[in-house]
Amino acid sequence: MKKVVAVLATFVVMLASQARAAVTFEYIFDNGRPYSVTDDGSVVAGFMNDNSGTAFRWTQATGLVSLGRPQMLGGAGVPAISADGTRIAFGIGSLDSTYTTQGLWRLGSGWQELMPPPPPGGGTVDGTYGSVYGLSGDGTTVVGLYNRPGPGNRAH
Repeated sequence: MKKVVAVLATFVVMLASQARAAVTFEYIFDNGRPYSVTDDGSVVAGFMNDNSGTAFRWTQATGLVSLGRPQMLGGAGVPAISADGTRIAFGIGSLDSTYTTQGLWRLGSGWQELMPPPPPGGGTVDGTYGSVYGLSGDGTTVVGLYNRPGPGNRAH
């Protein structure tokens, strides 16, 4: 009787292991490094692989779309995306191409520079005001560092 139970238990284990779903992988784009994704996974943000420091936005419908405004100087930070994918924060080049600053991109309206003016004691170090490292889920609060010129070139 013990042998019959052991054979049945072995059969059930083998049958259960075959019932697992197959692991799938879908290749979605070239030339970009993804860093952030929306809550439902439908929108991806990252930066282009061309060393330009340019953010992108990807959806299945549009594919990989460059958001323009490459970083002029510096290169720290990572693109961050809101929960619904309508806002992306990252370091961007100024309109006159003389500095890099934190920026907030909005679907339908494009980039907004968040500095200048910097907070008290802030300024540029090596041509950059700072960097972006996160964005709140509702897309209203950008998290990152700003530069404080002077001895030690401290980021805060």
